[in-house]
Amino acid sequence: MIYLPSGFAPSSLLYTQDCPDFICHLLEKTEQQRESGDLGRARQYAEDARRYSLEENAHPERALALIELCDIHRESGRLGAALSHAIEAHTILNRQASPVQRHNEAVAAYNLGLIHHLLGNRVDALKWYQEGLQALQIAREYWSTHKELGWNHKCSLLERWISSLCDCLSSEEGGLYSTLIIPTWVLGDGSSRFCVVEIEIKGPPLLARRMMVDERSFQIHGLPEGEAVTLAAGKYRILRIPDDHCAQVGAEKGDWMLARCPENIQVPYYYAREEPDGLEFGYFERDLGSSTFRFVEADPHIIGGRVPDMGAASLLYPIALLKPD
Repeated sequence: MIYLPSGFAPSSLLYTQDCPDFICHLLEKTEQQRESGDLGRARQYAEDARRYSLEENAHPERALALIELCDIHRESGRLGAALSHAIEAHTILNRQASPVQRHNEAVAAYNLGLIHHLLGNRVDALKWYQEGLQALQIAREYWSTHKELGWNHKCSLLERWISSLCDCLSSEEGGLYSTLIIPTWVLGDGSSRFCVVEIEIKGPPLLARRMMVDERSFQIHGLPEGEAVTLAAGKYRILRIPDDHCAQVGAEKGDWMLARCPENIQVPYYYAREEPDGLEFGYFERDLGSSTFRFVEADPHIIGGRVPDMGAASLLYPIALLKPD
């Protein structure tokens, strides 16, 4: 099973700036509706984009609409329909002469790899992931030559994620536990990489049991202590807990922490805040007589209210301690 935050869904990675405005608008509306959970309306917009691209003989745009439909079908569990659209989209993009379409061809190959991965076709998944990596190298050269740093960075992230998926396919073994794969960044050791989480499925929600980071295995302990760890689609971080904060969160020296990037969630027991010189733990306090919040370094504390907008991107919501096996 693979959880994809919106930034790693194939349709979110496409280059659409060469599209006619009205088709680009339909693709944007598709993304908005899909991310809001309205897959029915998202499908309508994607079908409109596909139909108009046929009328205009706009082949690349047809492929982009098909990839949008792939994401909708994948999220709906219709992998057969997703595979059919994915094959057609890659065929179209592979025939495009424009250098910029090598980026979209890489995304189309990645899309095929994901679908085969979910279908359990390991050989085909690895084949398409490798094709995606090869096309990404060409795309990165193009973006670097044209000084498109943002797109070059997006290619780099996708390369690391696809490489991690390849590693997962190469190391997966049968057993009592399913494997849940999520894009997760590791903080605190000077690197950024992805990890794999093993989970035991007891029906919704999914209960996390053990996490693998590279070749290191961690036992997962819920926060607050004893609480089951459930994982939902979203952005995650793994961070090394500073020694002077271990007692504050019930950790021992050498423990790590699994944290989620907040997205309109209630303020929990405490937060970790990324700072240039490290991490700070604390909570939010509302100034008397105003609606202003400020971050206060302190022991774990419960307050009400929602996460303030200011600085929210730098905040992490700890959900579990990671103890080395």
